[in-house]
Amino acid sequence: LDATAEAKHIVFDKTGTLTTGDLVFVSVLALPPEHSWSMESAPLVNPTHALQGEELNNMLAIAAALERGAVHPIAVAVSDKAAELNLETSHLHLDNLMTVPGQGVEAMVRMPGAAAIGLHPRPLSAAGGMSHHLTPVRLGRMSYIIPNRPWLKNLRDQVSNRGELLVSAMRHGDETYLLLFRDQVRMEAAAGIASLKRQ
Repeated sequence: LDATAEAKHIVFDKTGTLTTGDLVFVSVLALPPEHSWSMESAPLVNPTHALQGEELNNMLAIAAALERGAVHPIAVAVSDKAAELNLETSHLHLDNLMTVPGQGVEAMVRMPGAAAIGLHPRPLSAAGGMSHHLTPVRLGRMSYIIPNRPWLKNLRDQVSNRGELLVSAMRHGDETYLLLFRDQVRMEAAAGIASLKRQ
């Protein structure tokens, strides 16, 4: 105890100490096409590549359907945002849904209709009816969605510098998306740190 009185620096385990540990969904960013990636350097995370409108809603609906029933923080954050936006997931049909322990989930997603298939509208069938399109989708840890890329840490650092967390990604067909979250700061955290500084 006498030694701690002389301490000049204190290191906190942030999650659950200074923050609530409850993730809040922030946005979904589209990565450049995979053929443009290099092995050495990470793609630039550009905030202007955030999905908007119907594309964002479709992505969240798919993610919420894949995470249905899950209780881990990412699943809860995605489900909460989908509920906040009143997104409907009953039209989604998940074929061959499989959980990969410690990694994520994958399925073939069937979305009926031209306007709701994946993230890009598909045409109606030649007969004028509603078409059905089956798309492979993966959702989970970064290393599960983007394997064998040494620049994943750099990608996380780009996002962390903006005060956000990059802990999950999604592969929809040939397209790759980053799911960004934020850990909420405890209301009493600032006052507690200020009190420590005064002592």
